[in-house]
Amino acid sequence: MTDCGTFDLPQGDRLPEPAARCLVDAVQAGHPARLKVTRPTTEGDPIPVTYTAGAGGRVEVITDSRQDGFGARVITRQTCTEPTAAPELDFAQCSDPTPIK
Repeated sequence: MTDCGTFDLPQGDRLPEPAARCLVDAVQAGHPARLKVTRPTTEGDPIPVTYTAGAGGRVEVITDSRQDGFGARVITRQTCTEPTAAPELDFAQCSDPTPIK
């Protein structure tokens, strides 16, 4: 599995484009890859998100909002397709978030 990096981003910072490109390239090549990104909420609570590229061009997105003092405090899973890397990691389509814990 390709490791596209682990990033703990401060408020307002963007994911480095090479990290997003790493995940997009892996999806397009059909290779497994993982990218971990933690961003703060407006209040500063850390929200880790793990992107895992799998078979068929799909990306599993796991969002852990348990540390969000003003949110739902759950872990959710989404399946997304057709990632792009400019200027940020984005997807053409994602399923609705489903709680997993």
